[in-house]
Amino acid sequence: GMLAAMWIAWQGGAARAEEFLRVGSVRDGCTAAAIEGVVVELWTENEFGPPELVGSARTDRDGRYALSDHERTGAKLRLRHGQYRTLVEGSSEEEFVLFPRGEPAVFEFRDLEGAPLAGVRVLTTRTCRHAIPSIDATSDASGRVVIPDWPALNQEGDIALIAPGYGALG
Repeated sequence: GMLAAMWIAWQGGAARAEEFLRVGSVRDGCTAAAIEGVVVELWTENEFGPPELVGSARTDRDGRYALSDHERTGAKLRLRHGQYRTLVEGSSEEEFVLFPRGEPAVFEFRDLEGAPLAGVRVLTTRTCRHAIPSIDATSDASGRVVIPDWPALNQEGDIALIAPGYGALG
């Protein structure tokens, strides 16, 4: 599996440290080529509070990464790269595919009278609603939000819209 446990024992002392690694690789969804420079973030998952960042790493030229998870609390991975769409997956996966960015998604939010709605928050979560979002963007004063890395169709997950003064839509 993806999880590689490394046991490091100090010689000559009773102290013993345990390092738990999450390792994997990232490839281009169109060419299958390894992607260098992907930021891989390991996040906790918490139904009753915000997720917390456990650690992050960048992929090497072979698309490989290794993340320490000493307390074994990491549940989700967020993968980001400027030329690819952001992806969030469960941390038990070991091989990931990113798709190049396409045209940006543009949304305009208006009330029933046609006035722009500023401050509408657009969130997408792929694995579950309490996971770290892959997209988190807010509409401007004109009610418009541009999202340059909207997920690929097979990776979009759940979408939530949160507008101040209105009920949430998800």
